[in-house]
Amino acid sequence: MANCKRCKKVIPKERLEFILEYKKDMVCVKCSNEGTFSGFMSFGHKTAPQLVIVPNSNTEALRVAKRAFRRAR
Repeated sequence: MANCKRCKKVIPKERLEFILEYKKDMVCVKCSNEGTFSGFMSFGHKTAPQLVIVPNSNTEALRVAKRAFRRAR
């Protein structure tokens, strides 16, 4: 058994198996869904565009993604 890092509630066994498989933070489903994200298309040289999803809480990554998106258009 493990507890969520944010709300301290017990994390169900099924969630723990998923977390360990994908090496995610030890947070429950409710806490993992908190926050907002922004998505941008990234156009590399001679490649198909890729969708880049950035959490709005990471201001530096958001700034870099917006700058790359503006440059590619």
